[in-house]
Amino acid sequence: MGALGLHRRSFLSFQALGFLFLWCQIMYLFSASAQSFSRKTDFSM
Repeated sequence: MGALGLHRRSFLSFQALGFLFLWCQIMYLFSASAQSFSRKTDFSM
């Protein structure tokens, strides 16, 4: 019982870490695309 609870808790923490990593990747891609977009607008002007 205790081992099962510990395994479930570690699995949930692993899921949270994966979600956090995915969120960081999305924010990094979003900021990079925003920077490239601002550069394109600067070139057009």
